[in-house]
Amino acid sequence: MARRFENLRNDKRNGKQYAYLLDAIYNPETGKAFASDAEAVRYMWEQFKEEYNHEYNRRRYPNLSQRVGEWFAGLPSGVDIAYWHSDIIEIGKAWGYCQTDRKAEKFCADWFGALGWLFVNMAQALGLC
Repeated sequence: MARRFENLRNDKRNGKQYAYLLDAIYNPETGKAFASDAEAVRYMWEQFKEEYNHEYNRRRYPNLSQRVGEWFAGLPSGVDIAYWHSDIIEIGKAWGYCQTDRKAEKFCADWFGALGWLFVNMAQALGLC
C-alpha cells in the first residue's frame, strides 16, 4: 500500500525521521528551504539521479535504498544531515533508539542506510521511482 506523501511527517512510526530528513533539505543555490516538502524531495531526487545513480553505482549497489544511503554518506550538497558520530548518537537518543552503547553503535552504523530508506519511501510516495 503506497503511503500518501502529505502524511509522512505524521507517520506514527517514522514521522520524526521523515521530518528530520525533510527539514534537512535546502536549495544550495539560495541556502534556503524549499517552498514545500514535495519540491524539496523532487529536487533531491534529481540531484541523486544526476550525481550518483549511474550504471556503475547501480551495479555496485543494486538496492536503491542502499545506493541512496551511500550517496548521503558522501554528504551531497542540498542536504544538511548529521555525519559526526556524536551528533548521530544525540539524534538517536532524542528519538529513543540509543539507550545503550551497543544500540548507539548500531544506530550510527545504520544511519546513512536508514536515511536512504526514508528518502526512497518519500520518492515513492511522490511517484518518482
